[in-house]
Amino acid sequence: MPGRFARLGRTPTERALLLVAGALVAFAIGRWTAWQGSSSGPVQVVPESISGTPLVLDGDTLDFNGLRVRLFGIDAFERDQLCARADGSRYGCGQVARETLMVAIARAPVTCVRRDVDQYGRMVAVCRTRDDDLAARVVAEGSALAYRKYSNDYVDEEDVARQARRGVWSGRFEAPWDYRHSGERKDVR
Repeated sequence: MPGRFARLGRTPTERALLLVAGALVAFAIGRWTAWQGSSSGPVQVVPESISGTPLVLDGDTLDFNGLRVRLFGIDAFERDQLCARADGSRYGCGQVARETLMVAIARAPVTCVRRDVDQYGRMVAVCRTRDDDLAARVVAEGSALAYRKYSNDYVDEEDVARQARRGVWSGRFEAPWDYRHSGERKDVR
């Protein structure tokens, strides 16, 4: 058999067949890679947990040196989202949500334990500092809502914030999931 393969590619027809076969293999590998990952880069392995001092991207998303982690069970207001105070004046509730998460972390080490991986390849995790469950803290401050579509873990914190009229609960707002999907981007509550 080794002699048989050593002769392969000597004729023009064999060379053409080898080129076509190589192109088909390269195409198949490219399609498989695109199917497995996103257009933003190679497939990323999502670990079971991660620890460190993350960058806070918004009220429910952290970045650990390129690994994006979304806080499990909550939905924070979008970075550009505006809400209304009781007097009707508008403010950047999305920016307040980000600042609330930054204050909760306060440069302390954060440990996140994976619960899921979302459609964007982000780790969805319960993240804690030594003292706080970060998602619970952001919801309790009125800067995020319990994401009841996926979990009831932070409903109690949301109820306490609502009753105390903390954060967005002191005025009017559009739920973050509605804000992302609405074309008008208006207040609803």
